[in-house]
Amino acid sequence: MIVLPLVQNISLIVVVTVAYHYAERKFRPGSWPYRLLNGLFFGFAAMLAMSSPLRFEEGLIYDSRTIILGIAGTFGGPWIALIATFMSILYRVAAIGGEGIYAGSLSIASASLIGVGAYFFRKSRPKWKSSLPRFWLIGLAIHVAMLLSQLLLPRAHWSLVFSSITLPVLLFYPIGYTLIAALFLESEERGENIHKLQASEERYRKLFHNHHTTMLLVDSATGKIIDANPAAEAFYGWPRSTLLSMTAMELNTLPQEELASRMAIAKASKSNLFHFRHRTASGELRDVAVYTGPVEFKDTVVLFSLIHDETARIKAEEEVLALNKSLEDSYEAVIEGWSAAMDLWDEDTEGHSQRVAKWATDFGERLGLGEREIVKIRRGALLHDLGKMTVPESILKKPGPLDMDEWVLMKEHPKKSLEMLSKIPSLKDSLDIPLYHHEKYDGTGYPFGKAGEEIPLAARLFSIIDVFDALTSDRPYRKAWTKEKAIAYLKEQRGIQFNPHLVDVFITMIK
Repeated sequence: MIVLPLVQNISLIVVVTVAYHYAERKFRPGSWPYRLLNGLFFGFAAMLAMSSPLRFEEGLIYDSRTIILGIAGTFGGPWIALIATFMSILYRVAAIGGEGIYAGSLSIASASLIGVGAYFFRKSRPKWKSSLPRFWLIGLAIHVAMLLSQLLLPRAHWSLVFSSITLPVLLFYPIGYTLIAALFLESEERGENIHKLQASEERYRKLFHNHHTTMLLVDSATGKIIDANPAAEAFYGWPRSTLLSMTAMELNTLPQEELASRMAIAKASKSNLFHFRHRTASGELRDVAVYTGPVEFKDTVVLFSLIHDETARIKAEEEVLALNKSLEDSYEAVIEGWSAAMDLWDEDTEGHSQRVAKWATDFGERLGLGEREIVKIRRGALLHDLGKMTVPESILKKPGPLDMDEWVLMKEHPKKSLEMLSKIPSLKDSLDIPLYHHEKYDGTGYPFGKAGEEIPLAARLFSIIDVFDALTSDRPYRKAWTKEKAIAYLKEQRGIQFNPHLVDVFITMIK
């Protein structure tokens, strides 16, 4: 019979607490109005418990006030516990009285103090605060203290009380405390999640809406624009309300299927940088770089896009490319002019530079050289004999063999080419052929006597072309050879004058 009233009293308090839990849903002891309201709630709940107790005799009652006050201290902190404790003791003394005043008041105070101690302990150990078994231990400590407070009763009373209520109090009250604590834990966690969400939304607002970079949130499935910051309004020229009624397809010039494919790639994080052309409200098309990737927004995954206007940069690049092309054309015109001047200076080799330049270009392509390398080879071929303009005409056009002194002067023309061309920055990369095309594979050439792979590739391949064209052209001192005879000579000179592999490639090419 003693157990039933105690369980009923606990059940009443649990029902009241559950109703409060779902009505309030927020437990914010940091706010003074809420501290007061929560303190009053816990005080009235304790008074309610004391209004329907287990009575031994007049003024000697037992109820679940200790559960309420322990919860007030554990989750509300010292101020809420103080308000509830004051109300409870006042009610216990003034409204109930009797011999149990001191024991009852002490049990109220000890429950609040243990609860407040648990409150501060939980604050100092965040990982500990959600363990239900530990809350059961707190509930047990509260009710052991409640039983010990009964020692203030006369011996005749406390011995009866101990024998009657010790087992049910230690069995059911810690469980009741733990059940109610579980509800408040859920409220705490929900409050923390709400706080984190609010903090996250505030960070999002500051990052998204206050940033000077154009930003959009786009539904990756439909392409609908979910949010746009003020920078996007300024860039596109539409107000935010209009942008939020649009889709990414309306901004982009790509076909819808292609844009959907790019968005799928971005959502899968396979790529995060894309280059598009976007429309603005004025109808202008702007070149943009879009940095985009998936983010979670309001329980769904969307594409967060940063848009950088690249129109000015691309226009500047195009202007630089056009200028470079103009300079390249100017260089080519100058080189062509020098080549023509050499042909006029030595009419016996007229057309030689143009022919070998064409052969050299074809040879470079056959070898798989890059475009830039082929350009350097062509320029070097056109200018390969520029240094001969410093050779006396009597030597250059002599019908017979040159004597030793004349050969010394003739062999200087590669170095003269270097002197003439090295002062022009744009031609420094094209000096291999003018400087080394008279070197021989076996090291017996001039002007430096380089051998094998020491000779730059451009000069090695050009020396074959230069000799072949010279042999198959009329010169003052001999008639042109046939193609077959010239090829036979190239074969004889494999590994001597020429690179063997390059000879084979060249012969294959001209056949």
